[in-house]
Amino acid sequence: TFWPNPNDGNFFIRIKGITGDATLRISNVTGQTISVENLTLNDEWVKEFSLGNLAPGIYFVRLNTKTDVVTKQIIIK
Repeated sequence: TFWPNPNDGNFFIRIKGITGDATLRISNVTGQTISVENLTLNDEWVKEFSLGNLAPGIYFVRLNTKTDVVTKQIIIK
């Protein structure tokens, strides 16, 4: 999950209930990578992101694990 959404470029991401290695990627609508985090998850992970320098618009948060890919949309005002 992430909150708040929409936001001003400052937001939190929480990943819960997943263990193992994963990659968290934030990209814009053209596919340009904004941020990449290589993670080792142990049931719960929370991080605050400060991306206030980004232009307002829609961005995508993608979590790749060994067995799954989840993509969610986040809006920066």
